[in-house]
Amino acid sequence: MKFHKHPIKHLPETTVYLTNYQSMKKILAGLFITLSVHSVAIAQDGNRQRRTPEERAKNQVEMMAPLKLSDEQQKQVYDFNVKMQAGEAPTEGDTRETRMARGKENQAKRAEAYKQILTPEQYKQFEAMQAERRERFKERMNDRQNNSGE
Repeated sequence: MKFHKHPIKHLPETTVYLTNYQSMKKILAGLFITLSVHSVAIAQDGNRQRRTPEERAKNQVEMMAPLKLSDEQQKQVYDFNVKMQAGEAPTEGDTRETRMARGKENQAKRAEAYKQILTPEQYKQFEAMQAERRERFKERMNDRQNNSGE
């Protein structure tokens, strides 16, 4: 075997080539990671299933736990919500306005039913809980709007 005593004449070009190759590898690795994270996020969102009316009604009863409902009140709230949830299925041609109108109508029905089921003290506490939830929702929406503008 014969070894050259002189350094390779094209070393600077080879170094540039290797640097570009390494940069390309980094870019491709970053792109691969970004696409992987994005596809996982889409897959998780696609697996979300709509809960049944019974599950949603049970959740509503659980959210009312701070009101310390009696067993009879829990059953009445659950039964009412199952009936309401079953009738709230969206239809194909609904516009935003019709969904909003139906939501307000259902909210009024729910408030009327809860006035009948809950004691006056429980209903006051329920209204306070609802007002607090609305306030938290508004704050989250404002945060989203402020963060999306950055």
